[in-house]
Amino acid sequence: MPNSIRNTTFDMLSLHSSIVEPNTKYRLDGQYMVLNPTPEPMLLNNNYHSIIAPFSSMIIVNDEITPTTLALTMQLPRSFLGIDFKEFRDWTPYDGLFANIETLSTNNMEKITFLRSPQDTIGVYTFAPSTLTNDVSPVFHNKQFLIKANLWAAKQYTHCGIHDQHAFVEIHTQVLGFGRMQKFKDHTYSSLCEQIMMAPGYTTSKSFCSFNSNNCQCKYPPHQFYADTDSVWLALEYYPICSEGK
Repeated sequence: MPNSIRNTTFDMLSLHSSIVEPNTKYRLDGQYMVLNPTPEPMLLNNNYHSIIAPFSSMIIVNDEITPTTLALTMQLPRSFLGIDFKEFRDWTPYDGLFANIETLSTNNMEKITFLRSPQDTIGVYTFAPSTLTNDVSPVFHNKQFLIKANLWAAKQYTHCGIHDQHAFVEIHTQVLGFGRMQKFKDHTYSSLCEQIMMAPGYTTSKSFCSFNSNNCQCKYPPHQFYADTDSVWLALEYYPICSEGK
């Protein structure tokens, strides 16, 4: 089938990544992260009858898959540590702060840059926002979302900046290294109140945000990514497609 497998816009030599269309046979030689960015369970149709839940991921080693939903795959090195940042030199830099979280204080934080890859547009999917957002209120009617993805890279002890503004619902997948998704009571580091520990192959299948179905707005608490080690992680952004504010 033509165009059933394509490289992502952030594909690179050390982290080969592809978009695999549903029901396409794909051989994975080595270890791969396989991500299901869709609202449907992904049957891999492999030797072990593996299933990847919606908005989730798994590391698969030396196998052949035929996923029933669209899959984002990424070939991983043998070691999840030891990142060569030279390969990211053309990525977009952003301002962060450098400080070991165990000895964090406002007077020992230095400026450091972290990096963002080109972005890839994955497709449009329809689902109830409450399946992905931090909402326990009544289930909303289905809405369409345009899905985009990109990689981020940061060196050890990088605080990637407390923020609370997004026009999309976001979740994250750790690719290399170890880090934390952190939530704060306000925009100060001392107000840290929640952490999700991020290890390679793990996806935060629920966003920090809540979603207002009436005005199609995403509301976030202050949050950031913190890199315990040199880290590469994937951001999945779900942009609501709304008309007349609905």
